[in-house]
Amino acid sequence: MGDLAIEANQEREFEKIEAAYGEPAHAYHTMAHIIACLHTFVAARHLATAPERIELAIWFHDIVYDTRRGDNEDRSA
Repeated sequence: MGDLAIEANQEREFEKIEAAYGEPAHAYHTMAHIIACLHTFVAARHLATAPERIELAIWFHDIVYDTRRGDNEDRSA
């Protein structure tokens, strides 16, 4: 049962990420953009000393997006 709980939690967290990048303000930073970045990273992953950190940075690099603020990338980090 523990594995099912972990999978369910991961699915909920992914749904949150997907919803954030689906917000209207995310005109450029959409899930399509994230997927394109991940595909590009796959080719260079073997060169990275901390590939998990880079992948996390791709997923979250602009997850917080408020058009009225100028600190979205800082808040995303």
